[in-house]
Amino acid sequence: MLVVMCRVADQRFAFDARLVDEVLPLVRADPLSDGPAWRSGLIACRGESIPLVDLTRLVVGRPAAARLNSRILLVRSTIEGAPGRVGVLAEGVTAVEIPPLASPSAASESLDRLGPVLRDGSGIFRLLDLDRLLRDHSHGGAANGGAAP
Repeated sequence: MLVVMCRVADQRFAFDARLVDEVLPLVRADPLSDGPAWRSGLIACRGESIPLVDLTRLVVGRPAAARLNSRILLVRSTIEGAPGRVGVLAEGVTAVEIPPLASPSAASESLDRLGPVLRDGSGIFRLLDLDRLLRDHSHGGAANGGAAP
């Protein structure tokens, strides 16, 4: 399985590489006048306005740090019922990896709203389901200690 790995605090997360269209350097986002804090604004990419969400704020409730390895992942998602792309501001982004022997933990998908918990040679990580994560937060839920809107 090809994944794009990132970190939030001391946890590892991954996106299915088939859903990641591009990995961009940090760019300044145009802020939104309203909405939850995890909606960081809009970015322009090749003539398209793309909503930007802060993964760190979604997961742990604090803004992502601007680090050398922070990136914006353009992830295919369903936005208000229509297919589109969402920019995900993520810390600790590493190259696409093939986790050796990645295997799901028992009943992990039903227990963890962030996505299934997988294990590889470096420990555990969560395979994020961006649509589910955004849906949970948009409807007032908080995942894993994150701040609800």
